[in-house]
Amino acid sequence: LAAFPQSRFRRDRSPSASEREAYETLQAAIQLRLHDERQRMVLVTSAVRDESQTEVTAQLGRGLAEAGEKTLLVSADLRRPLLHKLLDIAPAPGLADILAAVSRDGGDAAEMISTLTVQPGLETDGLAVLASGNRPPNPSGLLASDALDRVVDEIRRTDYRYVLVDGPPLLGFIDGQALAERIQNVIVVSRLDRVTPDDLLDLR
Repeated sequence: LAAFPQSRFRRDRSPSASEREAYETLQAAIQLRLHDERQRMVLVTSAVRDESQTEVTAQLGRGLAEAGEKTLLVSADLRRPLLHKLLDIAPAPGLADILAAVSRDGGDAAEMISTLTVQPGLETDGLAVLASGNRPPNPSGLLASDALDRVVDEIRRTDYRYVLVDGPPLLGFIDGQALAERIQNVIVVSRLDRVTPDDLLDLR
């Protein structure tokens, strides 16, 4: 879909001209492929760790919001969350706490999503974030539970035009696969200095 220059996301730095062009290309590709969907929910993931998928999620979300699209970023890597650090927000409470409450006592997912969603302070109207939350003792169990179905369903009922889910890698733990089972649209971010041909074959 797009190729990006190697760079680190900083909330106080605007993207360079080459970065902006790359993300505009990605935005256009998403809009073209998902034009029939009322809400465009996309899982952003990778084959292995440290392939910059969180930076791509943050930059893409900021670009979409700047273009006037109401956008929600969801930090769904419950083992090694990074999105809250890039956006300088509190890591908890968040998604894990919602999933735990829904699993435990059937908590009101819609109310909790609304209550725990925060503005990241990027001076960008229309951008909101649901942090990862307190780290659970069994992330795979939470993400593979029926609670995730309920939370995803409630997010789909919100008025966000785009929902970008920053997910864990698809290889290794089942976490990323559990998210991919429930989110139809998936962007895979790959760094040539991190991924191997064997990784990509396993990912496919």
